[in-house]
Amino acid sequence: MQAVSSGVGTGLIEFTDIPVAFAKVHPNKTPLQLGLDSRRFLLLNIKAKPSSLFVGDAEPGEGEEPAEGGGDPDFTWHSKTGLAGNIQLVKEEFCEYRGLKPVKVAMQGKPCIGKTHFSRKLAEHYNVPHIHTDSVLYDVDHWLDAKYSDFTIRKQEKERRKGLIQKIEAKLSEPDPAEIKRKQE
Repeated sequence: MQAVSSGVGTGLIEFTDIPVAFAKVHPNKTPLQLGLDSRRFLLLNIKAKPSSLFVGDAEPGEGEEPAEGGGDPDFTWHSKTGLAGNIQLVKEEFCEYRGLKPVKVAMQGKPCIGKTHFSRKLAEHYNVPHIHTDSVLYDVDHWLDAKYSDFTIRKQEKERRKGLIQKIEAKLSEPDPAEIKRKQE
């Protein structure tokens, strides 16, 4: 559940204890009319027969491999590793099927009226990144500095490794004192 919540939403999850037994309900009233918590009905164990799409029409014979997609040869599994492993694919398919497009919001206005405050609140509420123009401009101005710093660090590391390799090679090229002793004897 944590992986699904993190991939699609805010990453927050709520724990609900599974009740030992459900109270009997009136057959002609809905859970809302009875004032029951609707989450309880999601915890019911529904025994259902799986579709032939998932199971296949016939069991494979001796030495045969089961069909890749179940009974339908046109069916392709997208989530063999489960929902948590493919949440991004599921999210993209969900958005594509429903025609959902990413929304970008730009806030503008006079100074000190709360643009930053409310844009942060919106970003927090909808679990989307908050991008401030000051941070973007700072990143653009200091991009070259960061790249130069990374280059310098990589260059120093390369020189350090080269020095270590030279030390190891020098040590390997030195004759072994025990071997020198044997030759002298």
